[in-house]
Formats: sequence, C-alpha cells, structure tokens
Amino acid sequence: MESEPTSGLPAPVNQALEKVPLGWKTKATKALLKVVGHGYLPEKAAQISQRLTEAEAKRTFAIELARLAAIQAAADPDLMQRTMSRLSSDEAARQANIEQTTVKAAAQLEAMDLTDDMIVSEDIGDDWRRKFTSYVGDVSDDEMQAVWARLLAGEIVKPNSFGFRTLRVLSELDSETAKLFAEYGNLRLRDDTIFALKENWKSGAKFRQLARLADAGLIEPDPNISRILKRVENRVWVMGKTYSGYLYTDVGPDEAHITIRTLTRAGSELASLLPYDNEPEMVRSVLQEAKSLWPNSSFALLGPAKWVDDTCTLQSWTFLWGGQEDFLRSLGVV
Repeated sequence: MESEPTSGLPAPVNQALEKVPLGWKTKATKALLKVVGHGYLPEKAAQISQRLTEAEAKRTFAIELARLAAIQAAADPDLMQRTMSRLSSDEAARQANIEQTTVKAAAQLEAMDLTDDMIVSEDIGDDWRRKFTSYVGDVSDDEMQAVWARLLAGEIVKPNSFGFRTLRVLSELDSETAKLFAEYGNLRLRDDTIFALKENWKSGAKFRQLARLADAGLIEPDPNISRILKRVENRVWVMGKTYSGYLYTDVGPDEAHITIRTLTRAGSELASLLPYDNEPEMVRSVLQEAKSLWPNSSFALLGPAKWVDDTCTLQSWTFLWGGQEDFLRSLGVV
C-alpha cells in the first residue's frame, strides 16, 4: 500500500494541501513532487529493468561530456567558470519559477470543491510533466504563473485535459494577449463559440485583436464563420452550458445567420480555466440580436438550463420581453 508523501515540497504547498481532502492531498502531493523534482515512491523492478539501457547510455554520454568540458576548462578556465556560473544561476531561477507555480497550484486545489469520491486513478503523465516543467521554468510573471497553476491543478484533477499543443500555445502567450483572450473568452457560449453580436469584427480594432488571438493559436483564423439560428416549432433557441433561452414567433424566416468566431482546441482547453459567469448575459444578448432577425417575436424566456443527453429545458425562467399571457397563448391556453 502506498504511503502518504509528506516532505519535499515548499512549505506553502504543504500548508495549502492540509485543507484538501486526504485522498486528493495524497494524489496532488505525488503529482507536485514530480513537478518540483522529487520522488517518493521507489521505481518498480520492471520499470528499472526497462530503463537500464537508457541509463547506461546517459552515463556514457555524461562521461564524454565531462571529458570535453575538462579540455575546455584547461584551455580557458575563466570561460568555463562563467559558463558554470550562468548555468547555475539560470537553473536556480527556473527551479524558483517551477516552485512558485506549484504553490499557486496547491492554492487552486484548496479552493476547489473536491471530495474523495471524485478521485480518478490516472495520474499526470511523465511526458506531460516534463513538457510542463520545461515551459513553466521560464515563466516569472506572476499573472502568467497563476494561469499555469490553474492548468496544473486542472490536469491533476482530470488528467489529459490539456494537450501538448495547449502547453506550447500557452508558453508563447504574453500577459497582454492572455488578458485579451480572457476578454473575448467571456463572450463564449458552451465551450468553443464566441459571438460577434452587433459589433463589426471584420475590420478595425476588433479585427486586429482577433487576428492577434488567431496568430497565437487561440481562435480559428477564418472571420467568415456564422452560426445558424433555427426556428423550430415557432421557437428560436439560444443554448448555453448553464443558461439557455428562446424567443417565440409564428412568423419570419425558418433560419438566420449570426457571426461567430470559434476557438481552437487549445483555445477551448485554455478557456476552461476562465470564469464562466457571463453566460446569462451572453444568452440575453444573443436573443436580443435574434429579435432583430425575428422582429415580430411575441416573447422570450431566459433561465438556468437543464441538459439530459442533447435535450435542453429551462428549470425556471424570466421574461426578456412579452409576458405570461403571451406564453399561455403560445400553448393554446388563451
């Protein structure tokens, strides 16, 4: 039976994990120990056997590298001393960045509403961990460390949530582009669609901002994408992940187009780290846009969405326009 890891992490990490349920504390500690460069479980014999050849090759390479370094040091000892000083300083800074990010990740885990029955057996992969640390070691900006920390916490809770391409895309983001992405990400419905509404996104400042996000690999580059809104049984639905609504009209076109931009897979995965608290207002705004396309709409409803398979219903609602009498009339009651 695996024992609970208790040492090797920065003190603030241990303090944050003290408030995490025991099962999650064990799982998170194991993952974070790997990230900061410690291990607490012995390798299984089979794993050691598989790696003997690789280890021997690395040892041989290290010996040869040391021999060449000795030759260089003899030729120019001052140069070698400066080289070693720079390498030591750079690696210390990288390690500090990694550990600062793990502290923030532990705080994220503490803030999550985790219970032990949510634990999955899968851990973050070694390849994923290596790529993560190779990128995050270069991140000293506090705000960007916070983004990487949310990503790490999310991967610990649900492994394979963030692909290698997503790590690369995030590694190339500066804080200004990240803030711009957060601004547009707040205009999304479901997971991968952001709506232009009445704004012109095909020229001017908005176009340039979106081009920047496309260059960063966060949104698809095509500016000519539209979402079809359909009138089915006299209802035009706008469906979100947590909120939905519809307008009612018995006249007008069967469908209409509204301009959108779609997130890339990396953009969608990174958007999952953003707050998802603007959806009611987004559904309201899209319904208002739809009203301009179906101007004879008699009423519209907005409320919390309940999803069963692919079917959406409203758990409760408020009227955006029209009222109870219009609603009852649509049902044939009055």
